[in-house]
Amino acid sequence: MAGGGLSKAFQSSLARPVLNRLATIPVFQQGQELFLHQQTKGLVAAEDGASATVHDGEPFLARLWMEDGFLQYECGCERGQQGLLCAHAVAVALAALERKTAAGKTKKKAETINLAETDRILREQSSDTLTGLLLTWAQQDDRLLQHLMNFAAQQGGFALDLKTYRSALKRRLKKPSMHATPAESKRHAKAVSLELDQLEALLTQGQAFAALELSAEIVMLLLKFEEYSAAFALVRDQVPRAYSIFVLAAKQTKAEAKTLIPHQIGFHRLGLEPELKQSNPKLLAEFAELLGKQGQLDLARAAEALVDPKAVTWEGRVASRRMLELAQTLYLSAQDFEALERLLFGSGAEDSREILAFARQLLRQGEPERARGFLERAKGHFKRSPPRESYWLLSEAQVQLGDVSAAFVTLLPVLEQHDAQDFEAVHRFAVDHGCWPQWREYLLAEKPPGRPAVAHRPHWRFQLHMLEKNYTDAWALAVWHQLDPVLSGQCALEMRESDPVHAARVLAASAEAMMKDDRTIVRALGYLDAAAQLVVDHQVRPDHLGDLLRATHRRFNIYGMAHLVKTREPLWQKAIGLLSAQKLSLVPSRRA
Repeated sequence: MAGGGLSKAFQSSLARPVLNRLATIPVFQQGQELFLHQQTKGLVAAEDGASATVHDGEPFLARLWMEDGFLQYECGCERGQQGLLCAHAVAVALAALERKTAAGKTKKKAETINLAETDRILREQSSDTLTGLLLTWAQQDDRLLQHLMNFAAQQGGFALDLKTYRSALKRRLKKPSMHATPAESKRHAKAVSLELDQLEALLTQGQAFAALELSAEIVMLLLKFEEYSAAFALVRDQVPRAYSIFVLAAKQTKAEAKTLIPHQIGFHRLGLEPELKQSNPKLLAEFAELLGKQGQLDLARAAEALVDPKAVTWEGRVASRRMLELAQTLYLSAQDFEALERLLFGSGAEDSREILAFARQLLRQGEPERARGFLERAKGHFKRSPPRESYWLLSEAQVQLGDVSAAFVTLLPVLEQHDAQDFEAVHRFAVDHGCWPQWREYLLAEKPPGRPAVAHRPHWRFQLHMLEKNYTDAWALAVWHQLDPVLSGQCALEMRESDPVHAARVLAASAEAMMKDDRTIVRALGYLDAAAQLVVDHQVRPDHLGDLLRATHRRFNIYGMAHLVKTREPLWQKAIGLLSAQKLSLVPSRRA
């Protein structure tokens, strides 16, 4: 029995139709010739594997085996190193099928035929017989059907039957499952590479229109893969290659925008741009150049029409955002700012990201007037209050237009936050844009421009004095206007080295005031630590600091928050001992 000793699964995988399909016709015929001429030596066959040395000019060790239910193969030849089934492996497979049975009986040697005899017999047949054989075989072999169609189209000057070709293409490149085995994924990647080879051949044969449509089909098939699929990782690099064939075919056919735009829209909806930006960003620029300015505008309008801010599904929202980004990019490239504003305000972009990104682009493009108008108009399109960045962008636009006073007024909401970091950010902004002298005058003026109320002016002046390290005036301003104790404490922290006596007194007073508010207790403890450290380092004696330390320690122990002062006890006790002539402790002993 042919294939004696081989498992049924291995024997089925070595069947001639399977080998013919995996190796392609020329390779199978070459392997069959090697087998028929007895070039296979040292065959070793087991239940699920076979190996032998095949002499083809030089010896090659070829091996076939079953793994996870799939046929695997390897050989040291060039084709084998590419992971393809080579003629040497085919010869080993045929030899394994013809080996002796396990019982030692040999199958009666069948009459064999070599290529020379085959050539003689085929030449004796009529053309009708040969054509019938090929067409019958092609009904079961997609690759043979593809080659026959290409040959007929080339010889007869016809266009390919794209409908038939496309249906066969989808069968050959059927999407593997998400949990595909490595062998299945590799086979699919090989199939994709072979299809692209065939498309490149179509271009050289003058079938550019067919290559255009079929390459677009392959790009769509590849982009529809799940990103977490093992198969997609193997074909990811084929996306730029397929798209480059599409662009080259478009150039050869001189395709019009109305033909190219639907394909490009489909590509971008499935996420083409990230794949190209990572591997070959020039392809997008080549396609844009191919479309021309008017074609790019038509593509942008087509993308704009597909923006759906009310999309319900996750896929719909992702596709809508991709269309929005594509239209934005093209409108900006064409300097069509009116269309950009229409797109952003009509697409429901209330989350501000697109609006602010567009404003930044306008400023970079040297359009401050348009950016200012756009931001003013955008205020009514934010779902909530305007984002902080919008104030900075609007102020920058006004500075570029030379309206320094309006730029300052624009940033007043930022200054009103009373935050030192915000004030420093405003200072850096003004210095970078060369308008700090004017803004400093506004901050020190009796009545800031554009604001009738002056309730916040002391805070601005305080931050200005802190920025300029004029701590004495800052402290006087804080006392006179009874500013937030946090601000006074900040001033005192900066004054510790220059005026430790004054700083310790301010820190103690600020901490005592901040203890009344639960939100500032932690910062108040930090101020007490700083005051106690000044007592230890500089022997200063701020009034009531000892009593304040004792009261704070007792309060936190009573309310179950001893962990907040536990690590502070050594420093506080040392400070209390220096503040008092007699030996004191944090918790005075009770008299009987």
